[in-house]
Amino acid sequence: MNDGHADQTDEITDEDLLEEREHHIWDKTKVSSIPPVLLGIGFVVMIILFIVFLSKMSDMASQTKIDRMEKRLARLEEKLGKITEIDEKMILLETQGKKFELFVDRFDRFETSMSLKMDIINNELFTSQKKNKKAAASKKPEQSKISKKIAPPMYHEVKPKETLYQISRRYGITVDDLRKLNRLAPEAVIHPGQKLIVAPLESR
Repeated sequence: MNDGHADQTDEITDEDLLEEREHHIWDKTKVSSIPPVLLGIGFVVMIILFIVFLSKMSDMASQTKIDRMEKRLARLEEKLGKITEIDEKMILLETQGKKFELFVDRFDRFETSMSLKMDIINNELFTSQKKNKKAAASKKPEQSKISKKIAPPMYHEVKPKETLYQISRRYGITVDDLRKLNRLAPEAVIHPGQKLIVAPLESR
């Protein structure tokens, strides 16, 4: 029994070895039978695929760079817009500052002209006041003369036992003036109840 089993194992082993050899030979012949043109085409295709892959990778990298550049450009445009707004505001402020300076200049000129006019008016008023004072001073004597001429005389009623001397002393005139005002003779005698002029017309 054991001898028969050993023979079968040896037979199977030999058959397997033969089959393996045949397959190996077939594979070699199969590989050697592939034409070199196909091998070259396959190699070229692999190279093309590799180049396409590299180009896609470079395209992706360039697209990423482009996206970054676009973002930077957008930021720069935003900053430029802000700078433009600041420039416009600065120009507006400069314009307003110039307008304010012109207004201040005009106001100063107006104030200067007004002060000059006020000085002229004050000088004219002062001069006119001086003239008016002089005119008033020159007219006062004339008015006093006119008033003296126009004023009515002052009378005094003689009382009992009253003399010309007493009456003249009372009104600050002399006896002769009192006689002249009343046209009395040196020997004339006054009587109680008599009215005498004690102030001349020009003295009032």
